[in-house]
Amino acid sequence: MSIFQLISSVFYLLIGLFTHYESELLELFFVENGLCGWIIAVHGIRVFVGLSWALALLSLFHFRFSYLLYWLYLLLSIFGLAILAKSSIVSCISNESFLTYYSPYFHYFYGLSCLAGILISVYKLKTVHSKPLIHHRYMAFLGLLFFPLAFGLSYFFNPKPIFVIPESKKTSFTLPFDSLRSNLGQGFVLKTKNEKSLLIFMSYKCQYCRSLCKKIRLIAKRNPSIPITLIVAGKPENRISFFKETGLSNLPYFVLKNEPLFWKCSLGRIPASYFIEKQKVIFRSEPADLNEPLVLDFFNS
Repeated sequence: MSIFQLISSVFYLLIGLFTHYESELLELFFVENGLCGWIIAVHGIRVFVGLSWALALLSLFHFRFSYLLYWLYLLLSIFGLAILAKSSIVSCISNESFLTYYSPYFHYFYGLSCLAGILISVYKLKTVHSKPLIHHRYMAFLGLLFFPLAFGLSYFFNPKPIFVIPESKKTSFTLPFDSLRSNLGQGFVLKTKNEKSLLIFMSYKCQYCRSLCKKIRLIAKRNPSIPITLIVAGKPENRISFFKETGLSNLPYFVLKNEPLFWKCSLGRIPASYFIEKQKVIFRSEPADLNEPLVLDFFNS
């Protein structure tokens, strides 16, 4: 019996780690399927990671609330498996490239994790009153400590993104729009809303850029009135694969062949997401911080 307790503890630990490393994709997954808003998804993923890590410890010790937690984990696993099945069916009907967008690794591992979560939780519910693997006179007290420890580690290793532009991070500088216009042609015009625009510099071959595009795609899909413009660099032969993977060909984009100018505008780091108001950059978002609530707050303020 103790071996199975150890295996279940390792399982909860690994699921927590998987969810932690794939947190951004899972957030997009739940938001895109209309299950919750972006802010709830951000916190929900981190709470789930904390719950997984807490159960990893509670599988070794016995705690009076373990029974309720295993039921909660079982229901969450069933819910997750149902959502995955629904998304797969919808993607087949609509002919959207669901597997390409989320990658087969994410799709299949997520499904197997939910299935394993159901089986392990059922097992734990049947054996919750069995002899604990580790004996300690202060089990109840230690069990209470597991929760703040697990949830604290979840937020510590994966801080939540910002949803409002902090005053301390606001800036004010102007991009060389005249140089950009002379290189991109007179067709280069930033679309604006309330004199505001979101301008993003990226490269065809940059993997961080491709990851960010998943967020941009969802934001643009849910908010078609938001003016988002892309300036991309790279070899022409990479263009087709880039837009096939990211699905951003419907957004206005311009190819900048002047490499020194591209790196000057992006300040040597890509992707570079600029929040522009009245032709001035007031904020540059890090890839991890770019999200729908942040964008909407900027354009609606």
